[in-house]
Amino acid sequence: MVAQVAEPQPSVSQQLDLRASEPDPKSESPLDSAKTLICALNFLSRNLPLPQHVYDAVSSIYQDSAADGGDGATAEVGSDVEGEVSDRAPSPLRVDNSSLPSYDELMLDFEDAVLNQRSSCLPGSRLSDLKETRFRSRIQHRLTELEELPTSRGEDLQSRCLLELYGLKLAELQSKVRSEVSAEYWLRLQCANPDKQLFDWGMMRLRRPLYGIGDAFAMEADDPLKKKREAERLSRFEEEERNRIETRKRKFFADLLNAARELQLQVQAAQKRRKQRNDGVQAWHGRLRQRATRAEKLRFQALKADDQEAYMKMVEESKNERLTMLLGKTNDLLVRLGAAVQREKDAAHDSIEPLEGSDTDLAELSGSRTDTPAQSLPEEDEEIDDEPDDKVKTGDLLEGQRK
Repeated sequence: MVAQVAEPQPSVSQQLDLRASEPDPKSESPLDSAKTLICALNFLSRNLPLPQHVYDAVSSIYQDSAADGGDGATAEVGSDVEGEVSDRAPSPLRVDNSSLPSYDELMLDFEDAVLNQRSSCLPGSRLSDLKETRFRSRIQHRLTELEELPTSRGEDLQSRCLLELYGLKLAELQSKVRSEVSAEYWLRLQCANPDKQLFDWGMMRLRRPLYGIGDAFAMEADDPLKKKREAERLSRFEEEERNRIETRKRKFFADLLNAARELQLQVQAAQKRRKQRNDGVQAWHGRLRQRATRAEKLRFQALKADDQEAYMKMVEESKNERLTMLLGKTNDLLVRLGAAVQREKDAAHDSIEPLEGSDTDLAELSGSRTDTPAQSLPEEDEEIDDEPDDKVKTGDLLEGQRK
């Protein structure tokens, strides 16, 4: 840009040709000149080179003002524009009191204004910091004003000022809470389904423009690489999905096999317990049969040895109903037989005539020994023993034999 501004000075003949080719400056209004200068300053403030027509217009404005030799409207507009260009340290025009400024002096002043404007340019981060600092200073100034507010004002104004003071004091805390809530919201939103998305380090990079600066083919040059990265990412995602499905299948079949093994072990344990219980029941019945067989053998031995007391005791301990009933009937029969014999003895001893049916009774008694105990005895024997057969005690089984 400086090379453009510091071009070699044209000769006098060239200046005359330019003046002849350009329109009459008197026909141009000061408003058009001001617009041209403002447009040039806009280009310079953006660090952009001046277009050729703008550069020619600015040069013609200064040349015309120098050729006219007066303090016209165009010179005033140029001085105002230069004041706008250098806000911080404006450089005054090098104007000689004895003569008007020349072309060289005007161009030097223009270059100084451009350099001052360049030095005053700030980056975006610095501008944002200045904006934040200015905002905080305004808040602090307002807080000071509210704290120093006298209490003699009205209650309505006092309450509003108090609310504003509390609001300004809580502004920093409010911004902090909002930032934390926003960060938490976006974190939950991004991490809602972590199993459905892959972690891509590309998310951690800053967003860049698609096209390079001054490179019109940057997108086309990066397109194959981007496609390759996308294909690799998709293939990796598909591979991980297949691995996840395979792992899930293996886990399912492993759980199925483990459940089958556990069921088989439970069935075997149940069969073992059932076998042990059946073996125990069979062993108990075997022992019971052995005890019954041993008791029966002991009774036979006692019966062979004619040990009636031991035999009766074993019969009572065995609790055999059929054997007890048989012995009870036999004992009842013996008791009746003994009673009949006793009556015969008493009758013979008292010299009483023997009964007519005594021989018949003896014959019946002798015949009843060979019959079963369930047969009934004569009616006269039933009158002697009034008790029923079922009420005979086991302790009196030998009573008839003793009699």
